Amino acid sequence: MDTAVQKSINLGRVVSTLGVNLVTAKDAEYSRFVYNSLRRHRKCDWGDLPEETKKLNTEFAKHPEEGRTVVSLYKYKDLDIFIVTDFRQEVTTIMFTNEY
Repeated sequence: MDTAVQKSINLGRVVSTLGVNLVTAKDAEYSRFVYNSLRRHRKCDWGDLPEETKKLNTEFAKHPEEGRTVVSLYKYKDLDIFIVTDFRQEVTTIMFTNEY
């Protein structure tokens, strides 16, 4: 993460898929994982992505006017999630990796 240049991104409206909603409603530990992952994403910590993808995300986040989507990956047991912020930084979606 290049904190000297980019410290956070605008998440816009945050939504999650029905699957993520159902699990977070039943599992407080998983709910904390999702919340902490969202905080990391906002601070440009791209999680468990390959280094090259993290670098691209950082560049995209620096220039939202270019219309690039940023994606983070966070691993948790068998319930990994992607967090995707759209190219205008208006909507951020939390989803299971098999829902992307």
